[in-house]
Amino acid sequence: MYKNIILLTAVVFGTMFAHGQTDRTQKPANHKDKVNSCTVEFVAPKVNNETEQALAASDRLLEGDKMMRFGKELEVNLDFKAMAQLFVQPNGRKIYQLGISCPTAKSINLILDNFFLAEGANLFLTDRFSNEYIGAYTSVNNNDAEVLGTELLKSDFIYIVLEEPAHVAIDSRFMVKTIVHGFEDLEEIAKGLNTSGSCQYDVNCPIGAGYELQRNSVAMMVNGGGFCTGSLVNNTSGTIKPYFISARHCGTNPTNWVFRFRWEAPSSGTSCATTSPSTNGPSNMNVNGATLKAQNSNSDFVLVSLNSFPNPAWGIYYNGWDNTDATTATKGIGIHHPDGDIKKISVEENPLGQQTINFNGAQNHTWLITDWDYGVTEPGSSGSPLFNQEKRLIGVLSGGTAACSGTTDNGDPDFYGRFGYGWDNSSSASGRLKDWLDSTNTGATIIDGVDPFIGNDLVDASLSTLGGFPESKCDSIATPQFVVINGGMNNLTEVVISYGFIGMTQQTYTWTGNLSTYGQATIILPSINIPLGNSTFQINVVSANGSVDIDATNNNLNISFLRLQPDFEAKLMLDLDCYGSETSWEIVNSNGEIMYSDGPYEDDMPGLIEYTLCLSWGCYDMIIHDEYGDGLSGCAAAAGGNGSYKLMLVSNGLTLAELTEVNANFGNIEISNFCVTSTFGLNQIQLENLITLYPNPGKNSLNIKAENVIVEAVRIYNVAGQEVLAQEISNNTIEINTTDLPAAFYIVKISTDQGELNQRWIKQ
Repeated sequence: MYKNIILLTAVVFGTMFAHGQTDRTQKPANHKDKVNSCTVEFVAPKVNNETEQALAASDRLLEGDKMMRFGKELEVNLDFKAMAQLFVQPNGRKIYQLGISCPTAKSINLILDNFFLAEGANLFLTDRFSNEYIGAYTSVNNNDAEVLGTELLKSDFIYIVLEEPAHVAIDSRFMVKTIVHGFEDLEEIAKGLNTSGSCQYDVNCPIGAGYELQRNSVAMMVNGGGFCTGSLVNNTSGTIKPYFISARHCGTNPTNWVFRFRWEAPSSGTSCATTSPSTNGPSNMNVNGATLKAQNSNSDFVLVSLNSFPNPAWGIYYNGWDNTDATTATKGIGIHHPDGDIKKISVEENPLGQQTINFNGAQNHTWLITDWDYGVTEPGSSGSPLFNQEKRLIGVLSGGTAACSGTTDNGDPDFYGRFGYGWDNSSSASGRLKDWLDSTNTGATIIDGVDPFIGNDLVDASLSTLGGFPESKCDSIATPQFVVINGGMNNLTEVVISYGFIGMTQQTYTWTGNLSTYGQATIILPSINIPLGNSTFQINVVSANGSVDIDATNNNLNISFLRLQPDFEAKLMLDLDCYGSETSWEIVNSNGEIMYSDGPYEDDMPGLIEYTLCLSWGCYDMIIHDEYGDGLSGCAAAAGGNGSYKLMLVSNGLTLAELTEVNANFGNIEISNFCVTSTFGLNQIQLENLITLYPNPGKNSLNIKAENVIVEAVRIYNVAGQEVLAQEISNNTIEINTTDLPAAFYIVKISTDQGELNQRWIKQ
């Protein structure tokens, strides 16, 4: 029975996917020397490329917009047949040609309105010299909206060529509504194929291993004069629907959009954060046009239904998703087409934050990528999917300032509109996702993706959302819990799992119940002891409904955990100002390892946030960051007052590091050093009483005087954390020549035999 279902599915797709495609087996008549040269042309208004490039760059800089604008849209409304030159061939076939000249254009593409092609008609765009062409568009491209957006041709002059049979039931017709004058030469400034930076990773680089299915869902969109990215998305109905999700700011009229799937460099020709070019891949897997279903500016999403099903033979995939909006996204993966380039992947290895930003005149609720570990996004990446550690869609790219700086990135953030916020945060179906992606109202919060060539398995137990481990590295007890999801067609009634720490005896647990397709249940396991040191806890599906689970790709979960035998415990009490979204912190040991960190936070968070930290003997930096640059002094006292923090020993209440409300305006970064040993040396506050910096502010010299401690070294850092001056010390009265330092704010780190002191110093 199952094989019959798959065969039927393939037949259905075979009859439906062709709608909206271009026929690559045809060539235009003027390429085959079947007609005379056309002498009729329309000259479009001239466009100043440099001006448009500057405006586009300004928009990207001011708004953090990651839509790639390459062309200026010129509204012309030309009646093609009324203007075109007609050639009639001996067999009666009609050839209509119209030249379109765009002086100085780097490329041309068109938006056609009132669009209808007769049965047997072929429509092409060709360049002047018959070297390149696009098409054929045929009657399968007809759609209810009567609109067609074409791909772009790199030329400043094109011919529109319509070939029509001698006798048709209804004549072809269309208006050339818009000419898109390309003002960017996407190859002229290229690293490889197009314009993306040399810190990018092709999606088939080694870091993309394991994301092949998610890769196959992503398509580049040509929407008028711009590029964006988006992806196919699954739904709970059990029937594949051609839903495609991108960013609202990329547009809400998808009737003329072109969707290019599977444009990626082969594994043998990838560029992985190098200046070498990527090898080109196939660029003919395209779908034309879509219908708007829903859009919302507060999570910056647009959901459309493609005019045709992408051919399953292309190897495409419909993504699973997680609408819980949980803050437990421990990593983030983005797949996208930066600057309209071949497909790339970006990876953030650290937990994601959440932040509300002003974007395109709306409050956008976003996932925050603070600093990509591999790759970045660029204009053209807008709307691309963000996947969590379980490879499920959780957001679409809104914007940001992340970019390449050579073969590394600039360390700037990116923001993704949250899928979970857009799920049901509207009073109408046109403003939310749930009515389309859960039209049968199953209440599912997490579903897996699907390959349309394979369909859903009859029995599929999928695991998700492993938790129950303590946040503190001091605690020794965990109560693991996870979610089991029915990803199959049959009801799920029994799942046997094994669990335990790798390298130790595994336990068995049997769940029984009754879950329909995409139904889910939370399972809480018995409490376990966490071993000391680094360990990995794992869960595996042994069987589902009494037999082997065929789809093993979603049968495993694991989490790595570090349990310390602490030498001491400390308590951090953090009081934020009104703008918690600007604030983050970390505690770093003397080897540069981050032991604890958190933030950014939500704005207007009331009350103290407390953390219990377990640490080993040694010296540490307590570092607090403010993105805006006004420290924790971001609101008036009436609105909550300045922020502060205090870090103290649990055993005796001794203060290790502190920031008071009076000193809350520390700029972008504040560093406090503390040392705790078995003999317990001096802390930051004690060292401040023994070491004096003067003058402060100063000009050409910095003097340091120390009493009852031995100064060993002095290092000066700028606000970016870069060391700008270092000096070894031989006595406790030091004068440092600062003539060559520019006027700025600096952090002076003074190393002593009793610990380290960080002090602010201003060079005038």
